[in-house]
Amino acid sequence: MQAKGRIKLQELQKMSVRVMLRVSIVLSLIMILLISIALSVVPFALDGNIILFDIFNISRIWHIYLFVLLLIGYFVLAKYSPKRTYKTNKVFQNEIIYNINAEQFCITTMKGSAGCSWDDFSGIREYEDMFLLFYSFSGAYILPKRFFKTKNDIKILKKILLSRKIKKLKLLH
Repeated sequence: MQAKGRIKLQELQKMSVRVMLRVSIVLSLIMILLISIALSVVPFALDGNIILFDIFNISRIWHIYLFVLLLIGYFVLAKYSPKRTYKTNKVFQNEIIYNINAEQFCITTMKGSAGCSWDDFSGIREYEDMFLLFYSFSGAYILPKRFFKTKNDIKILKKILLSRKIKKLKLLH
């Protein structure tokens, strides 16, 4: 089966936000943990006394503010970074061809082609308008549903995915 088309900027932005959500939550939590550890180790002088801040004794409200601020920052990056990528990377502006069968997933662009076994994907997620095929935690191929010739082709892809042992497979019903 074959699916082909050109990626739209809006699709790249949606993919970026969806992928960045995974990354931003993890990075935000790591940043908060590191800052908490730093604050618990660094002595501060208040009123001439040295106080050792403890993660469990200081106010929790700054954790929430920092988490929200970091998430907003990641989403701003996820929204505007794809514009630059789209304008500078001609691969997205030209036709992309996906050849799909039970054994592998092949992608062909103007720069060449690459094939992946279904076992190479760390996860696959279906959305209303696209599939994201994750080859790493933060990297994914975009496969818009509009690339398929018929709705039956999408059903065939879902059957292939269900027949494979993909670690993290999330399909819509």
